[in-house]
Amino acid sequence: MPKLSSYSPLSASGLLASGESFFPFAKVVGLVGTLSDYLCDSNTNDQSTTTQAIINSAISDVSSAGGGTVHLRAGTYYVKTPGISLPDNVTLQGEGFATVIKRSVGSEFPGTIHNTNNNATTGIGNVGITVRNLTIDGNYRGYVPSGTTLNNLTMAGCIRSLIDHVYIYDSPHAGIVLDYTDFPAYTHDTIVRNCVVDTSVDIGIYCSNPYSNSILGNIVNNTASYGIRVIRRTSGGAQYNLGVHNRLTNCGTNTTDGIVIDQADLTEVSSNQIVGAGKNGIQVVNAAYVNINGNFISQPQQNGILFTSASRSSVTGNVIYQASQQTTNTYSGISLSSTADTTVTGNRSGDSGSGTRQKYGVSEDGTSDNNVISSNMLDRNGTSGLNTVGASTITGLNRV
Repeated sequence: MPKLSSYSPLSASGLLASGESFFPFAKVVGLVGTLSDYLCDSNTNDQSTTTQAIINSAISDVSSAGGGTVHLRAGTYYVKTPGISLPDNVTLQGEGFATVIKRSVGSEFPGTIHNTNNNATTGIGNVGITVRNLTIDGNYRGYVPSGTTLNNLTMAGCIRSLIDHVYIYDSPHAGIVLDYTDFPAYTHDTIVRNCVVDTSVDIGIYCSNPYSNSILGNIVNNTASYGIRVIRRTSGGAQYNLGVHNRLTNCGTNTTDGIVIDQADLTEVSSNQIVGAGKNGIQVVNAAYVNINGNFISQPQQNGILFTSASRSSVTGNVIYQASQQTTNTYSGISLSSTADTTVTGNRSGDSGSGTRQKYGVSEDGTSDNNVISSNMLDRNGTSGLNTVGASTITGLNRV
């Protein structure tokens, strides 16, 4: 497709309010028939026609100018291997639900949109990438790939980057991935906010060796595996991460959780709403200094909150309602297993007046000790409000 001009400021085309501008450079990509710097085929029914080469050309021009914005006008843009690749200081933005990037039949790339320097051999990531205000269709129902790690949006080893207001659905693997390459190229100081991940074959939002990232205000629905997974895979990573104000519905099978914090120390999970998790609402495993605060967890298949081999953490101000959906009177609202030096205070863990599915409001097994469990509302549970075993665990002022 022809390139219409070397430069087109977005404000001139009416896409920005008066006085707004993009710095330092902008390119506009549109379908045939629009006024744009680059034109893509408008026949969206032809999945053999792909547009990533044209979009990547616009990205390359912006990158050569030192960074800037590539704006995708409304339309459906079919993408095949190798996908859309983003270098440093480039913003890819669309027009919300009207801009759809769709994986074509036959595509086997690891990320529909991904950053340029995601090579584990070099250990080099990217800086200052933004993806915002567009839709990604993984097209899993249209084409089942042979690969097993085909994500819709991957940031590997990125620094100070942003994923904002992106709607992702029908993912062949994970919806959003903050991945690592190799130390020191962890993804860090990156924000994922106000996104929707719907119907993922695997994980909704996957953070592998993330460091000091924020997952804020996202909606994750109908994932076959974890809604949000934060995991440390190599030493020294996965610390100081934050997950706040996310809403997860029907995430996970009977072997995965709504949110899992796996070996990720110094993590905060606060003010999330988790409904109908396939296993536990939140699980913390092999981690220390984790704060689980102010979450609402309803009808998980097993425990509302499960700590396994964890320590020096806090579980405060959470509401757990009707846990143990899988088997009545088997699992608990809050369960501590091989966990020590952890505080459980000010939580509400129980059932409704018409049923008692949870076995305990708070339960501590025989391998846990030195915990403080106090000032919790633990009425309306099947066996008892509180079950503690640790010889040095302190309990008090719990209502059972």
